[in-house]
Amino acid sequence: MTLLNLPLCVADNTGGRQGFNLIELVIVLSLIAVLSATAMFFYQQYRARIYRLDAQQSLLALMQQQQNYYSQHQRYQIDMGTGQDLKRSDELEGDKKTVVSQNGYYLITVLACEDDGSNQCVVLKATPKEADAALLHYSLDSKNRKSPEAKW
Repeated sequence: MTLLNLPLCVADNTGGRQGFNLIELVIVLSLIAVLSATAMFFYQQYRARIYRLDAQQSLLALMQQQQNYYSQHQRYQIDMGTGQDLKRSDELEGDKKTVVSQNGYYLITVLACEDDGSNQCVVLKATPKEADAALLHYSLDSKNRKSPEAKW
């Protein structure tokens, strides 16, 4: 008898049946479903935390570069140009105000503050590359205003 032709239940020599009944099978499947749902929840939380750290670290690093530029030129650099050691992606060809975060999860845009048109204030905005409701938009300006405030 081949392995594919084995019956689900095999009679033993005492007349009883060996194997799984429907209740046992349903219990095992429900335990697997609960464990996989729990694992998925924790994975999504972990992923959101990794993405948040990528956005925050990239914003802080880019703001530090902006502060260094400001200390030398008394203005912030809105046009990032090509001289900076920044990551760019192919879809950003020609866009000099947007760079890619350190791990590539966010696009960071450099803008002048809305209340200041003289390049004396700069805002960095991080937008997730993926359209996911769990991923937040972050911003940091040269006056150290952060949003969303609760997630920093």
